[in-house]
Amino acid sequence: MYRLRSHYNLCCLPHEVLVQLFKFLPLRDLIKTRQVCSKFKWLIDSTPHLWTTATLVDEWPNNVNFKHFERAAELNNVEALIKLGIACLYNEGYPGSFDNDTNAKGQHAAEFLCRAERLLKGRDLFLWALIRPPWSKNGACCKASVFTLLKEMAINSQECDKTVLYCIARINIILQEEDPDDNGMARDTHMWLSRAAAAGSHKATLQLWQFNEKDCLDAASKLDRIRQLREIVASQPSKVAKMELFNAYAKGHFGGLPESQAAEATRQYIQESGPGNSENLFNVQSTLNNAMRYILVDWLVEVAGMKGYSSHTLHMVVSCIDRYLMHQPVTRGNLQLVGITAMVICSRLLEPDIITIREAAWLTDGTYRYEKVVRMMGDILGTLRGKIDVSSVWEYLILYCQLAGADRRLKYLALYISELTLLHIEFGRYSLALLAASVFYLARIIDVCDCTWPSKLVAFTGFQQGDLVSCTLHLHKKCFSEEPLLDHRNIKLSAVKQRYEEEEFQEVSKIPVLDYATLRAHLYVKEDDLIVEDKILSLPGTPTPCGRMEPFLMSPSRTSRPNRHQEEPKQDREDLVTTPTGELSTNALERSFQDARNESMISLESGYDADMESDAEGEMLTDNANDKGFVWPVCTSDVATSPKDLPASTSTAGESSHQAFQESQAEPTVCTSATTSAIPIAEAMHRNQERTTTEPEADAKISCAAGKSTATPLPTFATRDQQSLNGPVVYSDPSTSRDKVPQPQRPYVGQTFNFDSNGKLRLGSPRRPLKRLENSRCRRKSRKQYSDRRNGSRTNEAENAQLQT
Repeated sequence: MYRLRSHYNLCCLPHEVLVQLFKFLPLRDLIKTRQVCSKFKWLIDSTPHLWTTATLVDEWPNNVNFKHFERAAELNNVEALIKLGIACLYNEGYPGSFDNDTNAKGQHAAEFLCRAERLLKGRDLFLWALIRPPWSKNGACCKASVFTLLKEMAINSQECDKTVLYCIARINIILQEEDPDDNGMARDTHMWLSRAAAAGSHKATLQLWQFNEKDCLDAASKLDRIRQLREIVASQPSKVAKMELFNAYAKGHFGGLPESQAAEATRQYIQESGPGNSENLFNVQSTLNNAMRYILVDWLVEVAGMKGYSSHTLHMVVSCIDRYLMHQPVTRGNLQLVGITAMVICSRLLEPDIITIREAAWLTDGTYRYEKVVRMMGDILGTLRGKIDVSSVWEYLILYCQLAGADRRLKYLALYISELTLLHIEFGRYSLALLAASVFYLARIIDVCDCTWPSKLVAFTGFQQGDLVSCTLHLHKKCFSEEPLLDHRNIKLSAVKQRYEEEEFQEVSKIPVLDYATLRAHLYVKEDDLIVEDKILSLPGTPTPCGRMEPFLMSPSRTSRPNRHQEEPKQDREDLVTTPTGELSTNALERSFQDARNESMISLESGYDADMESDAEGEMLTDNANDKGFVWPVCTSDVATSPKDLPASTSTAGESSHQAFQESQAEPTVCTSATTSAIPIAEAMHRNQERTTTEPEADAKISCAAGKSTATPLPTFATRDQQSLNGPVVYSDPSTSRDKVPQPQRPYVGQTFNFDSNGKLRLGSPRRPLKRLENSRCRRKSRKQYSDRRNGSRTNEAENAQLQT
């Protein structure tokens, strides 16, 4: 082979080939490529399509890259438009001179988000969900400002865009639900829907059809109503319109068609259903495994139960998470952030009671800041291009219940089994319609129905009983035969079961389920005749029965409950908190310390006060820390630390979100004493600079928990009245020198961190969730000190060797 000459490089390729190579590059890589040479700069600047297709993963508008975001947005980059719009809407990271001008921020947010929806051609509308009520009543809500601007734009212009008209109509529907007796609001809603439908919005046409349902009383109007729906489906075959039509067919309203034609249309729609392919996400995710997803979904079920969300919302949330994970790699520490942010978005689309961003941060025990939730909203909407509402098992299951005329008990039982399938990623290989049919088939077997699969279901779905046997056995094996996964406290993760043990769902999870052998006999399947293919069981981190998992989710604890860590381990979570890793603290006093600090932190860290959708929420967040009798540590001993000054409880309106958060994260005052205490406090001890490099490397094992050695004094705490929150710390011994005092580390639950010869944390060490430990100051300083000592030792050895030579 001949070696290529050195002057043959990437610049020698034709322009057409270079354009294909540069397409879909991340924005930061595209900018770096533009700086390589003048040819690349000319090619990228003269090819708008490269800026349109550039991805903005882990990018957010700031002072450095803002001009590149603006250029991508001008060239119709949907992801850039969505992130710029959300940055303006929540005042997060958008550089500009209108920090206190709500109208200016609202105008920019409306412009960016409306352009993004127009580029998506009205298929996936999300602007109304981002600005929907409830709004703050203090007059500083950017969402209300956006709605007012859009309404003024639509009133002053007769040829307004259909996406703007539909957004106004949906907001009016929500406002009408808050006051159903207001006839004027109903007339306005009908007027805005009519204008949007006339402008060509198919979603508005369907919404207007649903809005006029109360006017259809006689048989003739009902017949005409089904015909109108059939025309809507023919003009724009959206998912919602199709499900409305086929549910009407299932109820026997054929709109003048023979039953055979209605059955054929329904059967064709069901057979077109494809698999979710959620198991493919591990082709992208290298740091996650199946067990982590299991724990996350179980926690989201508890959040949905706490908020009273429907099964439809839960299925949409899990689908949104899986599709996002199939596109973007996510670290273990950000998995919970993806989950709670998906819940925030989906609740705005489907539920009357939404999850605010502050509430999302509280649900994760303050692990994620306000800014991170806002940015993840932009990442999810940008990655999925606003396509949140897609087909799910829930929709097909409701259709089957309508076809079979199922009662409430059977419907709840089927929904219970369908939510159990969300825990297991293995069911992603089945088509959604087949999985829903198998769920309904198994529910009818458990409920001991006379005919497990009626002929009407065969006619309308196209599935025979033999088509459902393999998936049904797989369902029983994963959902009922295997034991649930255990968390780090040896407690079964059974949130779905507890959700359906309530009287609201007729306690269907308490219905006795036949064993696997009995089910196989009922289906006339011998043990050797059918083997359920479990090829997905080789997925990384597949949860084994009763496998014990380490904690990686964080949740708010309840201080009013007794300390359960001193009790015997329980087999289920009937009386525990609503989250799987709730009470991680080992002492009730420490839990109250963390809870009060988290609540005060949430009230300070927000970058935008108008996200507080109600005044009552603002009063609760700012007053909780004062009402709980929060215990603050003070210095009462001879040896004390020198902490930073405590922050003020409020920030000015002109401060940015980052400034407010940095001020709210000032470390608590921790002072050591010889008095014993049961509360473990981390002390990051600074070594003296005069230490020689000949110290043994055994010091790499660093103790991070007080009480480990009797020589390490423990802190004492005093009440809040014994010190001034905003004043300086008063030391009991004036002779104490600040120069010799070590800087404190924030309290946390842990004992000893062991590092190996490479300075990495050993996995066997007891620790808090890895997402906090990865960025802990104790670990960074310890590894840096260890590396400096080792490098100094090697330098001295090299010098000694040269001297000997």
